[in-house]
Amino acid sequence: MRSMRSDEYIRMDAVSRGSELANSKGYPADTMMEAVASRLLNGS
Repeated sequence: MRSMRSDEYIRMDAVSRGSELANSKGYPADTMMEAVASRLLNGS
């Protein structure tokens, strides 16, 4: 984490927002996960 924070290319505000989203209940939506799974399995 220390190394990541010292890198000027890392936007900590974006990392914080990503963490909030990842910890949000219901994110990502089931429909989004189904679409991703379908593309992975069907190759389209």
